Amino acid sequence: MRHHLLIIGLLALFVFSCNQPEVALEKQIETIKVSLKGNQFLTDELFSTNFDRVDSLLFVSLDDQKAAFHIYNINDDFSFVKAFAYKGEGPGEFRTAAISDIEQVNDDYHVSIFDRAKYRLTVYSLKDILNEEKSLPIYSFRMHPKHGLSAALVKTGNTTYVGTPGLDVMNRGRLHFYDTLTQESTKNELIPKDQRFDQLSDYPKYNLYFSRIAKHPTKELIASVMRGFDRLDIYDFEGNLVHEVKSPNYEREYELSLIGDKATEKKFYMGVRGSEKYIYAIYYDQLDKDYSRDLIPTQIKIFSWEGQELANIEVPEYLMSFEVDEERGRLYGVAYFEEKTMTYDISNILNQLNQTYESN
Repeated sequence: MRHHLLIIGLLALFVFSCNQPEVALEKQIETIKVSLKGNQFLTDELFSTNFDRVDSLLFVSLDDQKAAFHIYNINDDFSFVKAFAYKGEGPGEFRTAAISDIEQVNDDYHVSIFDRAKYRLTVYSLKDILNEEKSLPIYSFRMHPKHGLSAALVKTGNTTYVGTPGLDVMNRGRLHFYDTLTQESTKNELIPKDQRFDQLSDYPKYNLYFSRIAKHPTKELIASVMRGFDRLDIYDFEGNLVHEVKSPNYEREYELSLIGDKATEKKFYMGVRGSEKYIYAIYYDQLDKDYSRDLIPTQIKIFSWEGQELANIEVPEYLMSFEVDEERGRLYGVAYFEEKTMTYDISNILNQLNQTYESN
């Protein structure tokens, strides 16, 4: 009888463990910590807000300009190529354009431009962007505002996309999924969820639970970082939590975040990028009331896709956004409040990480 009970207990434990996310283990590889100084470049782009690299081209997102993007050739000493995606209300024009996804398709790239103000996603061929005076999209679609997908939108299948909910969503999940075929959306579980969440008004909910996502280039994985909570979570394309990474001070910071006191609220992760081996994330750990006022040095954390923190890079600039170019060993950053665009040499760090990866 005891033998049967033991077997049943072991089976229950196995089923339970299979349904739990994998928490990042104690560090087996020592985290590389380094301070880097960079160099200014693209000094005329004072109104840039973001960088996106497509092959050897750097798309610079612009604020208060006629075009949404200026394109530069990285291999030709960042020579100007063209302006792209003009702003306006007419056909083919954008109100708030942002590159939300980049996919390599044979010898071309598909560049997805998301206009969150119009709930419209438009996909262009990179070849057409470069060769045509006025590029025609491969396809475009609009979503009903009821889906609330106004913060990000990344392709996960032929007709499926994953995004993060905006301010106007009624029933919030951590990730929201949209199917262009059925024009319906679903969501996964909101993490972290607390009974105090329902007591918050709409904007504090949005501000606290705002997150950014990055897609693995070849595997069905999504990295999600949070602005109001000190955590990184890794999901599969079905929205299942695979790995979670919490800071040592997470529980204390979690309580302070949910109190709703402006004096204690913090900003943690501000942006994320994904490559074949690594997840890169901008990290502040700064009081919300000091955002854009106290221009502290920025940390760039590098994680494995298993959730282990591998490196922590500190730069003197207060970066608002960034892009990684592993091929050239560079990191490009936008220090918006300092009116700087910066480039940093991370080749030595990448070499160390790659050697460590190969030896393990």
